[in-house]
Amino acid sequence: MQEEAKRLSLNETVVRKLRQIADPKEGFTEQELEALFSLCRKMQWVIGPSYLYKFVSIPKNHRQREKFIREAARGGWNRARIDLEIRFRHRQRPYGGRSPQIPEGANAVRLQATRMCERWLNWFEELQRRTDVPELHGLLDSLTKELPAARRAVRRLHEKLMEQQQSEE
Repeated sequence: MQEEAKRLSLNETVVRKLRQIADPKEGFTEQELEALFSLCRKMQWVIGPSYLYKFVSIPKNHRQREKFIREAARGGWNRARIDLEIRFRHRQRPYGGRSPQIPEGANAVRLQATRMCERWLNWFEELQRRTDVPELHGLLDSLTKELPAARRAVRRLHEKLMEQQQSEE
């Protein structure tokens, strides 16, 4: 792998990903790639190599990948949306991602928790700004009790963490 990467003047990780994409069994055959590129031209959907690597993570069986790609092309999904959809539909771990790494020491844990609260508070704000997306209206209506309660709880936790940090300084 290292020799191939050197020969192509590419990073070893990139060569591994390209091999995965080019694997006819798990990746794409030449015909499948041509069909994908034809779909992209037809839908005027611009994708790059990183999209292909994401698509490879979807099983080929029962045409799951093909259906997913058609839906993504019709929707003009960007890579972030594709990543979210793949995680939601094809996740391998029931609760997603790696196990959290808890740092050593109270200050580091407090900082980590503070950052997580800030991410959630930013997410809540952005969600409220997205009034232009009709699909969200039904979701928001069904969560009218839970979302504000969760937001208040995260805000209280954030304030408590900030108070503790300030009292220790």
